[in-house]
Amino acid sequence: GEAILDDGEDVDESVDPSEMNHEQYLKYCKKQFKLADADNSGTIDVQELKDMLMKMGFQLTEPQIKSLIKTIILKSKSKKNIKNMTYELIFTEFIVLMNHIKANLSTRNAYLASIFKSIDDDGNGELDSNEIYTAFQKMGKKITMNEVKYMISKFDNDLNGTLDFEQFCSMMKDQELPNNNKESTPKKKKKTEESDAK
Repeated sequence: GEAILDDGEDVDESVDPSEMNHEQYLKYCKKQFKLADADNSGTIDVQELKDMLMKMGFQLTEPQIKSLIKTIILKSKSKKNIKNMTYELIFTEFIVLMNHIKANLSTRNAYLASIFKSIDDDGNGELDSNEIYTAFQKMGKKITMNEVKYMISKFDNDLNGTLDFEQFCSMMKDQELPNNNKESTPKKKKKTEESDAK
């Protein structure tokens, strides 16, 4: 069969990109490109890439996005002039980016899976408030049981009072893992908290 590159409409979303064959993966990339290209310009600019990565759980600053685009353009052996470069990716460069993301995601998922396993004391595939509270204590994060219960309620889609692996991953994306983005700056606390404490 010929590999006809269509709009990627018939991509099976249940298949993990790392398990797709070449043809399926190209369709998947085409669909992601169309979704990311908000203004239909045929290129992905800094803001579009930032929005796309945020949906995937990567929170990068504009300088980091520009640096990533530069890396991808160099990796894709593009003929673009790096000195006068516009920070945009065409589809062939976007595929190089997707390969880069795929490698990062599989590493991070393996990392999260090992954390999940270590927290899940009873091995039932669900994390309850005690297990999560204990884990945060071990990580040196000062957190109250009420805060843990609030966090669970935020990501507990099935309202069973616990988090499965997928819900746990969503929670950890929200927490910004320390090794996920070394350059990320901690969010500043509002000064009102200090004045309230007086």
